[in-house]
Amino acid sequence: MSKAKFQEKDKSAKKDHGNKKNYGQVHEKTFHKHRKWYLTVAILLVLLSGLFFTLWVFNEKRLLDLSFAQMPWWAWGILVTNIADIVAAVALWRWKKWGLWLYMASVVSRSVLMVVGDSMLVGFAGFLPFAIVGYIVSLNNKQFE
Repeated sequence: MSKAKFQEKDKSAKKDHGNKKNYGQVHEKTFHKHRKWYLTVAILLVLLSGLFFTLWVFNEKRLLDLSFAQMPWWAWGILVTNIADIVAAVALWRWKKWGLWLYMASVVSRSVLMVVGDSMLVGFAGFLPFAIVGYIVSLNNKQFE
């Protein structure tokens, strides 16, 4: 190869090709995350359960003709765990693994608070949806961040 051809090749290799922003950067391989139907149903159930139990607490307050100041402390805790369910559902929808941990903490806290509030069977029944959602999320564990 002649010296002139070698220099032309060298110049063409150094050209920027008009892409100054990404010059010299390594591009990560991105892929489209596909949510299966059963994962969508599980996340919607987490969201709906949070909404349902939040409305249930407010409805109980209204039926018992209580003001917010008269509500027992454990009812406030249940209300907070229901709001945590809604936040966990949004996090799971956005592929965040911490959403499952938040949902687990919410279920455990709500169960303890319901047992304190004399709802023993309802308190432990909350673990079944968590077990189902946890299993479904574990099937798609690689897609969560």
